[in-house]
Amino acid sequence: MDNSTNFNRTIREQCKIEQEIKKIFDKYMFDIKNPENYEEDVTYNKPSHFNFAKKMINELPGSYGAIDAGMPWFSYWILNIIDLCSKNNHELSHETKLKFVDYLKELQHPDGGFSGYAGGLPHIVSNYAAIMSILALGIPEAYEIVDRQKMKNFLKRMKYKNKDNFVYDSKGQFIIERGDKIIDYKTNWPGAFLMHENGESDLRATYCGIVVAFILNII
Repeated sequence: MDNSTNFNRTIREQCKIEQEIKKIFDKYMFDIKNPENYEEDVTYNKPSHFNFAKKMINELPGSYGAIDAGMPWFSYWILNIIDLCSKNNHELSHETKLKFVDYLKELQHPDGGFSGYAGGLPHIVSNYAAIMSILALGIPEAYEIVDRQKMKNFLKRMKYKNKDNFVYDSKGQFIIERGDKIIDYKTNWPGAFLMHENGESDLRATYCGIVVAFILNII
């Protein structure tokens, strides 16, 4: 993609990443259009990735402060690396895993689901990261912190099915869902999953909701 075009910040950042990846492909003569012709063995450097992930447990880069409302993702990113490395005898101690359990406990909302930060609203994407972290930990103490019934209630609250409460225009197009208060009005399509209470809805929310429900066998 041409980085000189006046795109938004997200696309410009994507262009930079694409260019960095292209440099690596060029260095090792990898033809993305004909990957089957590449004869070199591709290996995953497990020791280096494991050491990187262990370092991140103790101290995250300062730039991560910009996403401090997505704390379960810190656990998921780190634990996912370690899970990939565990098949090569790189494993966290049980004591360290219990620290992750305590960390995730603080993010579970009393009404079900996990929040992006302690005391926040349960958020369906943060909830996904928390459940995937628990799955990666793979110990009974982690599984036991999930209240499956409250999780089911949370997911049901994020999905609206009461069609009698929706307002449509003259052409039958969905406009809004009315509530008792103005803050209860929703502008999301009937049946969609919300990110959080009174939040936006998109395909990410649906994916995260269905994956969590499937993993916990509450679908």
